[in-house]
Amino acid sequence: MKKHGFTLAEILVTLGIIGVVAALVMPTFVQSTQNAKVGPRLAKAVAMFEQANQAILSDEEADSLAGAGVISNTTNYFATLAEHLKGAATDVAVPADGQTGDPTIAGFVMPDGTAIVIPEGEGDLFTNAVGEFAHQRRVSNCVMIDINGSAGPNRPARDRFYFYMMDDGSLQPYGGAQENERDRWTRRCAKNSTPAGDDRRYCTGHVLENGLKVEYK
Repeated sequence: MKKHGFTLAEILVTLGIIGVVAALVMPTFVQSTQNAKVGPRLAKAVAMFEQANQAILSDEEADSLAGAGVISNTTNYFATLAEHLKGAATDVAVPADGQTGDPTIAGFVMPDGTAIVIPEGEGDLFTNAVGEFAHQRRVSNCVMIDINGSAGPNRPARDRFYFYMMDDGSLQPYGGAQENERDRWTRRCAKNSTPAGDDRRYCTGHVLENGLKVEYK
C-alpha cells in the first residue's frame, strides 16, 4: 500500500518559506502593535497633566497659572506639579532625536515612565500672561511629553509629542485646531504621509484629533 506523507526536504522547504514570510511581515505587525498603544498612552498622560494643573489652580484659588505664581521657573513649576500628580520632579534625560543619555533638564516622570519636560529656550515659561483674558494665553511654547521616557526611539511622532501650555493649565497640541492652515496636522502630518524634520512635531495633532490613531508612516 502506498504511503502518503512529506519528505524531510519538503518540510524544510516549507519551513524556509514560512520563515521568509514571517521575516517580511513581522516588522509591520510589531510597528502596528506599537502604534496602537501610542494614542491611549498619550491621551492618558495629557489628561493626568491637565487635571494636575487644575488641582494647582484650585489650591491656589487662581484662574491662571501665572496668577497662581507657580511658573517663575521650570524647577519650581515641576515641584508644584509633584504635589498633585503621581510621580516625581526630577532631572530628565532629553537626548537628541534618536539618541540616548545626556543632556538632562528639569522635568517630571510619572510612575509608568512617561516624562514631561519644557525644553530650555524653545519652551521657556512666561510669567507675563496676565490680564482679563490671561487664561487664553500661552505660558509655554513647548511642552514635550515622552510616552516612554528614557527608552527609545526618542523621536518626534513616535514617542515624543509636543504641546503649547495655556495659562488655564490646558494643553494645545502642535498641529491642532488652534493652528493656522499651514501648521495643521492635515498638512504637516497627513494620513498615509511620511513627515520629516519639524513636521513630525505636528503629528501630535494627528493623533489627538484622529481618534487616537497613528496613520502616518
